[in-house]
Amino acid sequence: MQRLKRKQTMFAMLLVAWPLFMFVFSQVMNANMFVMAFHNYTRAGTDPIFVGFDNFGGVIQMFDTDMVINQVDATINSLQVGAVTLFINAPLSLLFAYLLFMKVPAYKTLRALLYLPCITSAVVLVLIFRNFFDYDGALHMIYEVFGVGDKFPTNGWFVKGTAWTAIQIFNIWTGFSTNMLFFLSAMNRVSDDFVEAAQLDGATDPQIFFKIVLPLISPTVTTILTISLASVFGWGYISLLFIGGDAPTQGAGALGLTMLSMANNRNYGMGSAFGVMLTLIGAPFTLAIRALGKKLSSAEEY
Repeated sequence: MQRLKRKQTMFAMLLVAWPLFMFVFSQVMNANMFVMAFHNYTRAGTDPIFVGFDNFGGVIQMFDTDMVINQVDATINSLQVGAVTLFINAPLSLLFAYLLFMKVPAYKTLRALLYLPCITSAVVLVLIFRNFFDYDGALHMIYEVFGVGDKFPTNGWFVKGTAWTAIQIFNIWTGFSTNMLFFLSAMNRVSDDFVEAAQLDGATDPQIFFKIVLPLISPTVTTILTISLASVFGWGYISLLFIGGDAPTQGAGALGLTMLSMANNRNYGMGSAFGVMLTLIGAPFTLAIRALGKKLSSAEEY
């Protein structure tokens, strides 16, 4: 009995240890970023210099100097990512999750195809997608089939003017599959009795979705949308994987990528200030979305 109690105690301690470690680690990192925002780091091995709010002023001035085009484009691109998440990825996630939930014909094959982006490395997906949009890729062949091969960019799509469009197509392709898993998991908790009763009453599939399934999983929908929209402020690594450090000059910049570029250039002070400013903007926005979602969703999830 004592051995069993020791195992249970050890299990409970391990269960609590990880989230406690992550909480402490994240809070230490956030506090360190806040402190760094008020300092200037000239070079490695030297003590940081306190500069007050100069770094914040430098971030604001980024929109008034020669970098203005890049930063305005980065802001617009980040807003577009949010729009894609809200108006394209979220509806697609719900649609395909509902099709799998209702077990449409060939739903197992559809499920395997939709799960593919979830189980494949992001680097592998980027390589496949980039090869598709390169000059010697499959898309160029499709252009030639329709007799417009001469209109295909000679350096592929990942150049200024078309790079951001290609990245957003990639974002749509890979962005809905993970959320679809969460939506499907929530739908699978909906009692079959509700669906069967509605079908016996003559309800159509759209009516079942909008009148029964969606209201019952609305808390999950609210949570997923809140997390997805909050992540927009840090979005940018996909552009980095496709284009690298030249992404901003190719029209594929984003707010998160700007902050990452500052860190890579050892401009830790201004990068931290940029992160603090994004937090001050993103936190109220996220809380407002969360509050609105909770107000519109049902109080209980089945």
